[in-house]
Amino acid sequence: MEDREDLEARRAEERRPLEESGEGEAESFEQAEAELIEQAQHGENRWDPEVDAFEPEKESDLSTAEYGEPDEVDPTEVRHDPDAGPDDPGEGTDIAPDR
Repeated sequence: MEDREDLEARRAEERRPLEESGEGEAESFEQAEAELIEQAQHGENRWDPEVDAFEPEKESDLSTAEYGEPDEVDPTEVRHDPDAGPDDPGEGTDIAPDR
């Protein structure tokens, strides 16, 4: 029969892979779920929006670019169907509506 110390050492060695792998916890899902529940219940708030906010972008603040209005493109859509009759709802003027 095995010595008691040998038995405990063997059992500790058998448990080692489970302990190293998190003992079946699926990629810390349980910890993440517990943290989500804590935040949803307005538990202890560990985050401060002002302190934890992203820093402003330094490069864009230094930019001297000036942006203008986009070019206006006259519409080139077909305003009438040559096969349609005189009551065609698409019939109209070929002048752009902003003129």
